[in-house]
Amino acid sequence: MLSLFLFQFSLGQPSSNALLGVIVIIALVLLLALMVGNRSKKASKPRSPSRAKIAPGPKIPLKEDLLDIAEHQLNKGAFDQAMISFEQGGYFARAAEVAVLTKNIEKAALYFEKAGELTKAANIYFDLKKYPKAEQVLETLGQSDELGEIYKKRGEHILAAKAFLKASKYESAAKILEDLGNFIEAADAFNLAYENAKQDIVSFGMDPYRPDTRRLGNKAAELFKKTGQQKRAAKLYLELQMHRDAALCAIELKDYQKAAEIFEMMGDIDEAEKYWKMSGNPSKAAKIVGERLIHDGQSAKAIEKFVEVGEHARAAEIYLEMHQPNKAAELYEKAGDFSIAASFYKQAGDLEKAASCFEQAGELRSAIECYEQASLFDREISLRKQMGDFVGVAKKLYERGIDKEALSFLNKVRDTDARFKTAQSLKGQIYLSMGDTSQAEEYLKKSIQNAKEIDHDDLDTLYTLAKIPKKPNAKKDALQMLDNLLSKNMVE
Repeated sequence: MLSLFLFQFSLGQPSSNALLGVIVIIALVLLLALMVGNRSKKASKPRSPSRAKIAPGPKIPLKEDLLDIAEHQLNKGAFDQAMISFEQGGYFARAAEVAVLTKNIEKAALYFEKAGELTKAANIYFDLKKYPKAEQVLETLGQSDELGEIYKKRGEHILAAKAFLKASKYESAAKILEDLGNFIEAADAFNLAYENAKQDIVSFGMDPYRPDTRRLGNKAAELFKKTGQQKRAAKLYLELQMHRDAALCAIELKDYQKAAEIFEMMGDIDEAEKYWKMSGNPSKAAKIVGERLIHDGQSAKAIEKFVEVGEHARAAEIYLEMHQPNKAAELYEKAGDFSIAASFYKQAGDLEKAASCFEQAGELRSAIECYEQASLFDREISLRKQMGDFVGVAKKLYERGIDKEALSFLNKVRDTDARFKTAQSLKGQIYLSMGDTSQAEEYLKKSIQNAKEIDHDDLDTLYTLAKIPKKPNAKKDALQMLDNLLSKNMVE
């Protein structure tokens, strides 16, 4: 438009429209120049800190980008940077592979653990001998029971044994401990295996001493013995019914009594006798020899053996088996079994010895009976006096015509004595024999008056009363007294 205006102006004929256009263009040019001037002025002025714009930071790459970046870094050989990029992206398995590639094994294990590849992590920890960490990872996997086998394969025998014990795999632990020469620990482990096996079998209602169980118990016992634990070994051998081995353990312990008991239980009499003697018990030694002699039919020798060591009661039993009660009684008496001795003396007809033994046994009534049967008056009277049996003493004296002494003993009988009535009757009889009918009648009547129930003695008393000489009413009085008793329903 400007060129057109200039052309018209050169011709001297500019139009009004052209002129207007030129003015507009000039105005625009001036406005543009003004704006440019103001901007340059503003650019030259310093900005205030509060209005300064912060440059944007580096852009955070996405996970997919990190994978590409890491792979790119890996291809360029920047392994450490690649590991970091894989880790930042959560690609722990790839990071672990790079760590392995660069022989950064411990870091590889950490990456495998983060990646959830716990078996690989555990294997690395085992290789690095980071055993606590390896065990922790296996526990997470629920494979703690496999620790024993793992350690065993890796040649870590002590750790294997401990792991087997922890997992209650006692036999496996025991075998390793034995191979290592740890015999005490091995014995304990075999014993645990034995107890475990025994318990398992019992829970199924089976015989606890099956061959495999016995094998474990025997192995434990052998090692107990080897390590000087004879007492524990003997206990196990007895439980397993391996008696001779148990006895040998007892002998090593110098427990000769226990050894003797075991040999006796086994029926080995010679060995039992030997160790009973060594235990300081010759009596027991003789007894078992005596029993064997009886078994062999040598009763006489057996008796000698028992008597030799003071086993009189056992010797007496043999005499009884031989139907010799008198000899049996003698030995029972020596043994202090007086009541039994008395019975067999009486059976053998030796009443004096029977009475003497009854007396020593405190069976005084039986002793008196024997003295009486044997007509041993003085011994009988002495014992009756000792017992306070004054009626019995008086009766015996009266039978022998010793009337006055008899009366003196009857006078000692109190009216509270159960035999007072009998004493009165006996007094009457003695006075009658002495010719004193008046005193006789008095005491005979007193006897009947003291009767609560009529018995045979009372009938005898009435009979004696009835026959008192020179007493015309004696029979009548006796009959009247009997009638009185009968009327009271006192007859038994």
